Amino acid sequence: MKRRLIFALIAVIVAAISLLLLQYCMPAITGWLLNNPGRIQLYIMLLAVIIMLPLLGFSVYLWNVGRKIIQFDCFPPPKANLTKKSPALRGASARKRGRMIQLTAILLAFSSIILLMVFWKLSVLLSKN
Repeated sequence: MKRRLIFALIAVIVAAISLLLLQYCMPAITGWLLNNPGRIQLYIMLLAVIIMLPLLGFSVYLWNVGRKIIQFDCFPPPKANLTKKSPALRGASARKRGRMIQLTAILLAFSSIILLMVFWKLSVLLSKN
């Protein structure tokens, strides 16, 4: 419990410092972007890809976990790293859990593609101005 509290405190401190740095550097970033209006579309798409790749990676991971659950008919799947001992689900309830995890993977992948389309539309709108 103490380790979690320390981790959460460090995360809050890092987030606060990051926000302060961003606020401090925002005029320079804005000026840099406005000096290169032709590259705004490139920068926005690069940002979209940087945001999208972890989402797609996590959706692939979730899909594989769901596949293993359905394949072995057991939740959690064999050789899964657990933080504490928990009872295993078997049969229909395990398969249902596996399908729900795969559905989550599909929704996450779909949302990352939608996010890419939104960023693309934003870059097109900003590059026209």
